[in-house]
Amino acid sequence: MPRDKAKNAERMRQWRAANRDKDRERNRQWRARNQGKCHERSRQWRESHSEELREYQIAYCREHREVARNRSRSWYKANRERAAESKRAYAEANREKIAERGRAYHAAHRAENALRCRIWRAANKERFAASGRRRRAQKMGSPCYPVPAAKIKQRMAVWGCRCWLCGGQMEAVDHVKPLSKGGAHMACNLRPICRSCNGRKKDKWPCPQCAA
Repeated sequence: MPRDKAKNAERMRQWRAANRDKDRERNRQWRARNQGKCHERSRQWRESHSEELREYQIAYCREHREVARNRSRSWYKANRERAAESKRAYAEANREKIAERGRAYHAAHRAENALRCRIWRAANKERFAASGRRRRAQKMGSPCYPVPAAKIKQRMAVWGCRCWLCGGQMEAVDHVKPLSKGGAHMACNLRPICRSCNGRKKDKWPCPQCAA
């Protein structure tokens, strides 16, 4: 006689309810013996239910924001190298997708981005000026070395923050050997200068006062 499936299923549920610990231990032992099989089965299930799984994860994160954030922070702290490698691999494989997403975001938040940039520039004038000089050097194809704002400030202090040509008040940072004449963007090529001397010097090289 064929077995009654409904009766067998009910009997199995009753047995599991009465033997939870025993059933869990048996499942753990089976998974330990069949890890490859379990991983493959899980992968296949995730691939076939990707949209459903994504919707569930989004709903869970919205409902449990703090729990999800704390879990993510804990995981990243314990797996910094793995997270960095995963991020690099994703960026390399989805370069165009990330660029398109960035363009769409900036197009939708122009005013907000402009305000944020103005606030940042006002609070970080020296860093913004340093990054501008570095970008200019890169565009001109000049040798370019990292010169953080703190290093530039230290370099200007060597000259007392006075113009290296006339001794007046510093109003700009000068590349002693101009970028257009092959000068490098590096700390030893930077000196303080006033606007009038900067206007007269322009891109002259060699400069008579360079020995000063």
